[in-house]
Amino acid sequence: MGELDIERLEEYQVTGDKANRIANLLAASFPDYPAGRVYFRQVPTFRFIAWKQSQAIGHLGVDFRIMNNGGQRIRTFGVVDLCVDESFRYRGVAAHMLDLLEAEGKAWEVDFLVLWTNDFTFYEKRGFMRVDNACRWLLIQQDHSYGLVHRKVAEGLMIMRLGAKIWRDGTLDFLGHIF
Repeated sequence: MGELDIERLEEYQVTGDKANRIANLLAASFPDYPAGRVYFRQVPTFRFIAWKQSQAIGHLGVDFRIMNNGGQRIRTFGVVDLCVDESFRYRGVAAHMLDLLEAEGKAWEVDFLVLWTNDFTFYEKRGFMRVDNACRWLLIQQDHSYGLVHRKVAEGLMIMRLGAKIWRDGTLDFLGHIF
């Protein structure tokens, strides 16, 4: 692909023109994304951004968090708003960003990658598996907290094991908002 850079940004570094370019990519990738924003409900901890010259062509937000999985405390990286500009899809950009996240997770003793999706095939090819835990999370809508949601998630929740811990069937408490 040539001239592709993947940059790791802490959230406080997402400002100015860089933030505008990321917001444009997110809005183009997700039709219901809030215009002009670089987050949907809450800002991630850090991001990987794929740049082609000065254009943001790929985004992977990461929410680092402790969760409770069936009574065990787990260290997780939540995958947030993974997307690639339409003209750069199917060239390995998303896979490369996930590889970087997996390597970083293993280096920092993260137990699992966690995500919500309706594109199971892509993630299963990358080593994720579907789980169907009952979940608990803080409901946030339009910059307001509305309380806790506790329900069984029929489909869409996927994990990738990075460490020694085994995923449990009990309630997955996000200990915060959903990503």
